[in-house]
Amino acid sequence: QMNEMEDNKYLFNGLDIFSEEVNEEYDYISECGTYPIIYLTLKNAKMNKWESTYIKLKEIIAREYERHMYLLGSDILSEKKKKKYIRIIDMEASFEEYTSSIINLSEYLYKYYKKEVIIIMDEYDTPMQSGYLNGYYKEIIEFIKSLLVDTFKDNKYYKKAIITGIMKVAKESIFSDFNNVKIYTVIDRLYKESFGFTEKEVEEILNYYEMNEKLEEVKSWYNGYIFGLNETIYNPWSILNYVDDLGLELKPYWVNTAGRDLIKQVLQLDKSESKIVVEKLLTGEVVRKSLTEYIVYQNIENEPEAAWTFLLHSGYLKATDRHQNEGDITYNIQIPNIEIKTVYKMILKNYFREDIKLSGDIEELIYSLINGNYEEFKNYLKDIFFEYVSYYDTAHIKKNNNKEVPLRTKEDKDRRENFYHGFMLGLLIYANKYYEVISNREYGLGRPDIVMLSKNKENPSYVFEFKNIGMRSKITIEELLNNAKTQIKEKKYVEGVKTLHKIENVIPVAIAFKGKTIEIEV
Repeated sequence: QMNEMEDNKYLFNGLDIFSEEVNEEYDYISECGTYPIIYLTLKNAKMNKWESTYIKLKEIIAREYERHMYLLGSDILSEKKKKKYIRIIDMEASFEEYTSSIINLSEYLYKYYKKEVIIIMDEYDTPMQSGYLNGYYKEIIEFIKSLLVDTFKDNKYYKKAIITGIMKVAKESIFSDFNNVKIYTVIDRLYKESFGFTEKEVEEILNYYEMNEKLEEVKSWYNGYIFGLNETIYNPWSILNYVDDLGLELKPYWVNTAGRDLIKQVLQLDKSESKIVVEKLLTGEVVRKSLTEYIVYQNIENEPEAAWTFLLHSGYLKATDRHQNEGDITYNIQIPNIEIKTVYKMILKNYFREDIKLSGDIEELIYSLINGNYEEFKNYLKDIFFEYVSYYDTAHIKKNNNKEVPLRTKEDKDRRENFYHGFMLGLLIYANKYYEVISNREYGLGRPDIVMLSKNKENPSYVFEFKNIGMRSKITIEELLNNAKTQIKEKKYVEGVKTLHKIENVIPVAIAFKGKTIEIEV
């Protein structure tokens, strides 16, 4: 086994790791192929049921035991240990024998080679994600915790170990019993360039494949991951698949299925707030959120901080700036690139349609706007609004512990305003095939709520301004509508859009919301 590794040294010739500059700091050449390796990847241990996942975990461990079958022919194993070795390969060992299997294998390898072992465990938390989503989290956390603690607690037979996963898992205390673990995440600065391809490396790859002219397209599609808050990193899987396809098509190559399911759970946290955030992200806005170093999977469905943190570490968001205010730390988050944006659009579209059960009306709403049928547009919008909006989303009261509490604070009122804005943005985003949908950008003397820029210069562009008030307010909805119209005129929104984008056909749209009542004027 070791001789085989020695024979493969030629694979690294000409690569940076064998360069003189790198080896002045550490002699990698002399270390290559000198350590016995235990390698496990748990990426496929993600079945719908615990029983099936447990079988898959046993298969993974049995396969690594089979790779070192030569140990059975040596004199380092007693007859009792040989029988245990065979039971593990035959998938007939006990739960405890599988959780202690790696420390035992590291002992056997150490005695055989007279050298400490290097242990590599890839995607250790993939089974935990699946367990959380499929209802067997308690069983999988017990197995993974026992496996890790048994493997690394007081194991004197390994030199180093590398464990990869999305997050450090807290509360379950998986890592508490071996506190010599050093953790590096997407936010940390150390090793930030080691999580994928740097921009320089991508340029070298495209140059090697004679695709230099594709660089800008590749940047827009696959660029955008920020590690250590300042290092731009490309997803290796997407880049390698793109060049393997000869750069013929820009498409999403990387999709984390578990992550997509968890995005849906994030959207369920707070149907107004979470949709607003995702819709702002889709229009290119930067959103500031609190993130956490640790994650508790059970909290994803009821703690937004845990949910947004998961999306960051699983590759569905990027963090660019860190803000600290009296101990409160927040980050600017964005969607990394077009590849990931396509995933969000698909999820949001399906989620929104399932939620309001009016998929046909959404298309009709958009087509009526495109075709200039404004009476139809108003009717469809009123129907969707009435069907979808909850009384407690719009009223001047909110529910707290099953009691009705008045909306009195600025935060409460902002939340209601965000709901209306998010509701409209969530509908109009479906027009992105025909329009560029822009939210809260400066035009004229202020910031209109939404601007829709026509991609076909023959069709009109639109400026939307919304006003809202509680149901019990003395202000009439007609007065509110006039306030929206006045703001569009006084702030010169239409003129601002025309001047900035050099277009002539821009139509203002005023919308007033009073509780569950809506009035529109185009």
